[in-house]
Parts: sequence; C-alpha cells; structure tokens
Amino acid sequence: MEQRYRLFIFEYNENIVEALQEIIGESHNFLIKNFSTHGEDELKNLDVYPDLILFNAHDDRDMDFFSTVIVKYFSEASVLLMISDEHEKKITSMPVFKKIHVLYKPVPINLLFDSIIHASGELNTFDKKEIVLGKGIINFQDKILKNNFGKKIYLTDKEILLIKSLFEENPNSLTKSQLLQKIWGYADNVKTSTLETHIYRLRKKCSDVLENDSLIIFENGGYRIKF
Repeated sequence: MEQRYRLFIFEYNENIVEALQEIIGESHNFLIKNFSTHGEDELKNLDVYPDLILFNAHDDRDMDFFSTVIVKYFSEASVLLMISDEHEKKITSMPVFKKIHVLYKPVPINLLFDSIIHASGELNTFDKKEIVLGKGIINFQDKILKNNFGKKIYLTDKEILLIKSLFEENPNSLTKSQLLQKIWGYADNVKTSTLETHIYRLRKKCSDVLENDSLIIFENGGYRIKF
C-alpha cells in the first residue's frame, strides 16, 4: 500500500486550501489538515504528527508564532515556509527544523504545488531506527551509541543529525558547507569551527565506545563514514 503523508497547512486563504485539498490530497496521496488560525490551543491535544508543514506567514505575528510555537510541537517535521522579502532577516535566527524550504511571495499556485511534491519526495529518505557502525550500534530513537559489550554513550541531537546526514550520502562525501546547511539550516552565523568541534566530539565518543576514532574521515574535500 502506498504511503500517505500528513500535510498540515497554516493558511488563511480558503481558496488555496481547497485547491490543495482537491489536487494534492487525492492525486498525490496526502492527508491534509488545515489550521485557519494560528492559536496554540488547537495544537496541544493533537494525536497525529505531520510529515510536512506548509506555513504562510502574513505578518510579524505569524513569524513569531512559527519560530516559537511551531518549532515547539513540530521540530522534526519538514517545512515549506512562505514569507515576504521583509521577513527574510528573521530566518537566520530561527530554530532548526528537520528540513526547511523557504518560498518568497508571491508564490504562483503551480510553484506551490511543485514545491509540495518535491518536499514530499524528500520524506523518509532515512527511516532506520538504528545502524551498525564499526563494532557497535547507533540507536537513533534513544540517541545512544553502544558497543557489543553493553558500553554506551548518549549522543546530542546535532550528533545524530551529523551521522544521519553522512549515512544518507555514503559512500559520497559531504562538504563542510553542505553539512552546515543540512544541520544548522539557515543560521548563516554558524562557523565551520562549530562543525569541526562537533566532528571532533563525535569522533571522541566513537573512540571511547567503539575504540575507533577513524569512522568519520575527511577526504576529497568532505566528510564521510568509513565502514
């Protein structure tokens, strides 16, 4: 059975919502839920989690709601964010989502459709709960690196994202700029030294638990996992 993706739409324009429900929902296997207002109460008791969010920011209040409330409940979702040029500076200070695409308004309806389909194609590119790494296992759900003898160490969210990003691209390498984009998103103030520090700490943990500090290597201008 083909998988159906849950799309949460935060949009005031009912015409756009109806068009998306009619075209995207049926022909591309989406389950669509619309939130016409940006109130937090509506989100507190949800029993489902979105795969993809479409959020149309109309003003500063919407941008503030997006960067605080939406990230509070849906930080692991992929996001399509529609903004005006005047809100571009706010992007650099936003929390990092799993994956975010920014669309600058006005957005033609055909481009909006194409962007949703493209974003859905990126969903579940990595759905493993754990992987074998060297002489041990990384459990992504529990954020644990452990060896075959039971010794374990906890990983940070950024370390988990690092490993997932490298694993997805393996055996290809990811450059420093590509990793910064994948993990820190649009935070332009993040320096390469931040990435290097995280790589160093992750290598140290691999050395402590797996007795191998060479699982993450740098070659051909980028990082990759060496199995």
